[in-house]
Amino acid sequence: MFRFRWDPAILACLEDQPLRYRALARQLGTRIDDRVEDNALSRSLGRLRRNGLVAAHRTAVGRRMVPTYHITDKGSGRLDRYRSLAQAFQQSHDEPSDSSDSQTGAD
Repeated sequence: MFRFRWDPAILACLEDQPLRYRALARQLGTRIDDRVEDNALSRSLGRLRRNGLVAAHRTAVGRRMVPTYHITDKGSGRLDRYRSLAQAFQQSHDEPSDSSDSQTGAD
């Protein structure tokens, strides 16, 4: 589903609201409690855009045109599936296993 480390976190950040690059980098760092290198974020955004999960609209800021990134419907669907799988995985690991209940050594 996601082969790259930052993709789900980037989509989750953009799910809340469209963000410019620097704002996305800050929010992503806060969300994952780590700093993401600019190169890694740029590559991830490019990949997500090529796959149709993220789109960018250019808006004028002074004389410059600055991209604002937002999640697409396809990206929202992929993020929902990711969350469902993560939840199912977590639940399967939270359930007590039968093999470790009570094994006693017979003397």
